[in-house]
Amino acid sequence: LNLQTSDTTVTADSVLGAINFQAPDEASGTDSILIGSKIEAIAEGTFSASSNATSLVFSTASSAAAGTVSGKMTFTSGGNLIIKDTDTADGSSPTVTLQSGDTDIAANDILGTINFQAPDEGTGTDAILVAAGIEAVSEGDFSSSSNATSLILKTGASETATEKVRITSGGNVGVGITPTFSSGNGVHLADSFFLGFGDGSNGRPDFQIGFGGTNLDFRCGNGADTTDISINPSGVLTADSGIKVDNITIDGTEIDLSSGDLTIDVEGEIVFDANGGNFFFNDNGTEIGRIKNDSSDFVIRSAVSDKDIKFEVNDGGSTGTLALFLDAHEAGTFRNGSIG
Repeated sequence: LNLQTSDTTVTADSVLGAINFQAPDEASGTDSILIGSKIEAIAEGTFSASSNATSLVFSTASSAAAGTVSGKMTFTSGGNLIIKDTDTADGSSPTVTLQSGDTDIAANDILGTINFQAPDEGTGTDAILVAAGIEAVSEGDFSSSSNATSLILKTGASETATEKVRITSGGNVGVGITPTFSSGNGVHLADSFFLGFGDGSNGRPDFQIGFGGTNLDFRCGNGADTTDISINPSGVLTADSGIKVDNITIDGTEIDLSSGDLTIDVEGEIVFDANGGNFFFNDNGTEIGRIKNDSSDFVIRSAVSDKDIKFEVNDGGSTGTLALFLDAHEAGTFRNGSIG
């Protein structure tokens, strides 16, 4: 069957040929005898010695002639498929439905697939494999009360596209893994998969959160692939760059308070345990004194030259009353203070 037009100047929207489907003898008349559907070949532009671009248009009708209030599907010369609901009523929209003819859906049955491929790529091998795809896969046996299905997104790098993301019927999302939440909903990342935040100006996300295989890792180093904070399965937090709480900074071997006083208040005892055997008392970085272990002797030392060790008491409400002191000028001689 070859449909030809005698038009000597084909311009945009010229119909080159059409196949109409109609029931002209339908007894109820009116809409029933109008064209119910049609297929048309329509020029996309003016024909020339180098162009005969044409679209194939499929039209259907509901209560009017085909092509008015109806569905329309256009297959363009560029290989594009356009589906349109031509009804102008609010909420009108086209729908694409992929259906399986399987009469007994079991777990992991594929209900439908959309694949993306470049089969004519000249380099062959991996280049012509399915590069990406979307699949609907049943999660279990279908029944009168269940049609639980997961949507799977597949991509390939040097392979036929494989599953990378899964969205379950319960609304859980798995990246690199099937999500296994026992309750509630969430996003489940496989080992070594990270969530990224920031503009990625350094070629990586500025902040990353993910499971590094052993611990929950936080990468905050301006996009660097190094872990700054980690939490192990026991809940222990490790922060290599320090921790800041209000104006207290804990970093490496120091606890710094930027302003004010620091109070340590415990319900039980306070135990100081230094394997080096020394406890230093500094004032703005300068050592004033120390307590140390010297072959199990308990040593109290004044660190500043010729400075005494003083003992003060509260004498009848008078605080800071000198009771006695070790005189550094006299080789540590004990002297009485000023208590009457």
